Amino acid sequence: MTTKPFCFVIMPIKNSATEFLWDKVYYPVINESGFVPERIDKEEDGSVIPKLIMEKIILDDLIIADLTLARPNCYFELGYAYGIPEKKDSQIIVCCREDHCSDSDNYNSKVHKVHFDFSWRNIIWWEEEKLEDFKAELASKINSRRKIIEREKRQPEEEGGETGRETGRETEQPYQTKDNLDLELEKRLKNAREEAVKNG
Repeated sequence: MTTKPFCFVIMPIKNSATEFLWDKVYYPVINESGFVPERIDKEEDGSVIPKLIMEKIILDDLIIADLTLARPNCYFELGYAYGIPEKKDSQIIVCCREDHCSDSDNYNSKVHKVHFDFSWRNIIWWEEEKLEDFKAELASKINSRRKIIEREKRQPEEEGGETGRETGRETEQPYQTKDNLDLELEKRLKNAREEAVKNG
């Protein structure tokens, strides 16, 4: 049985400036678009949080990252997603509040901004007073990305090669087994710690 694909949301957690987006926008739009919405604080399986985040970024079919308030962990997680060889740009959507955009009349770089490394990305800007517009644009983007993701999954099969990761988690994953994924995550966490120590 084919299961729904998964979408992991990177965003500021439990902050009044953004928390309403989960219930009013991200969860319903993602769900209505045919994905299973996931957010790290909704998981209660006892996993170590950084490891669980990395696992979801690697395995989920789609990543949505909201850079509002410029939280360092959100930037780290988004950068990690872009750095995964198996993760294509078509699997990542970036959103942010409009006052972080340099073209906005409300922009103030001393208060909020999207940092340089991601400022050139095709960002969906949202305003609290225009959430319906944001929902419509996000839904359109998710649906167009889903078609691309499904087409990319079909290509190896049509070419007679291996299909790689299929829709849902019940089928074969890039790392084949959870033990292999755990080893890969441990290696990446160790490398990240060593880099942090080296860079002070």
